[in-house]
Amino acid sequence: SKMFRGVQVKKAQNIDVPKGAAPKVDGIVNDAEWKDAAVISNFCDSYNVYQVKSKTAMKFRHDGKFLYAAVIADIPKSNENITKKPSSTGKRDAFLWDFESVEFFFGGKDDQSYQFILAPDNALFDATWGGKRNLNTAMKWNSADVKFATTFSKERWCGEIAIPIADLKLANPVGKNKFRSNFARNHRYTDLKK
Repeated sequence: SKMFRGVQVKKAQNIDVPKGAAPKVDGIVNDAEWKDAAVISNFCDSYNVYQVKSKTAMKFRHDGKFLYAAVIADIPKSNENITKKPSSTGKRDAFLWDFESVEFFFGGKDDQSYQFILAPDNALFDATWGGKRNLNTAMKWNSADVKFATTFSKERWCGEIAIPIADLKLANPVGKNKFRSNFARNHRYTDLKK
């Protein structure tokens, strides 16, 4: 989406995720805990339909056992009425892509992949995909040891997730200790302008 990014990305980018001490997974993105993290912040509108006003940053580090990710998702004043998931859907495995959330995808050289979606109301969707992409089958998988937490304010929401590296059982596509990955923010809001 070079319309708003300004530069077209022609190939995948390698991101080196540093190893370090585990951050406290409490939904508070503490600068001291994340100071040496790899950062991704060049998010853009994937449909080229409107100017992107929201800013999103993700930070990554690992301790050898868990891959840690932090999310800082700003909410512009014009988009304050974000669409959160209904509380009736619970904290695990609701269709969070329909609501304000961020997504993490990890894939191998075959069709096997893992998806995690974190929402600002402290909810998580996790699934594994492979072969025939059946939603019901994919959702039966849960990462037993995943940890996650979020915090929310009018200006932004933040989240932290700890994904067990052992859960990412992937045929290695690009070399030792590497994953194919993709990250996204679903910025969902109701436009109150008439």
